[in-house]
Amino acid sequence: MSLLRESFLEIFYLSTLCRKTKEFLTAYLAGDGKLPGEGVDYLATFTLSHIDDMQQGFKWTLRATEAELDELRYLLKQSDVIEWDGGDEVEKLRPRKAVAPDLRKIQALQHAKVVLSIMPAMPRSAITYPLNRSYADIPPPSRPAELAARIDELERMIWETAMQRALKRLDRNSYRRAYGFFDAANWLAVEHLKLFAKGRSSGADDSGDQLPN
Repeated sequence: MSLLRESFLEIFYLSTLCRKTKEFLTAYLAGDGKLPGEGVDYLATFTLSHIDDMQQGFKWTLRATEAELDELRYLLKQSDVIEWDGGDEVEKLRPRKAVAPDLRKIQALQHAKVVLSIMPAMPRSAITYPLNRSYADIPPPSRPAELAARIDELERMIWETAMQRALKRLDRNSYRRAYGFFDAANWLAVEHLKLFAKGRSSGADDSGDQLPN
């Protein structure tokens, strides 16, 4: 498969994921905290799986200088990026074998960083959040701890939506940030897909393969 075709399919997948997630988040608000069964299933599988990839990607890319030793060791152990076979003193001194990184998880994290950075500058005409047509007041995370907190917040809001938490108990600020993430991610993906559409005027990618319809 050509690089262009692979990139198109990846962006198309992200666009579909974020669009459907945003639609279910909207349905939750409009339905007074209720969701159709397909919405519960989608959020609990596809959306949460993607957020889990972000969390694992964060652990893979966290630099040693950005965390205390104990915290870094904990994150590495939890994310399975290093093989841990035992807990005795001799075992602690044995060299560890690094596990090959999952590039898809790193890609999910890098994509999240881009989305969070463009949220405040997203054009009002593209924003679909029903109660506020701006994300200008939501700054992108500036520190690793802030990034981790935002990803955890995404997971928490999706879980609460999938569990159909009562709206009166919902943290509306956190929910708006989570909705805004998928709103911005969908908009960004659609804008990139438009570039592919323009490229189709030539009818082929660099390898001569036809682009997907």
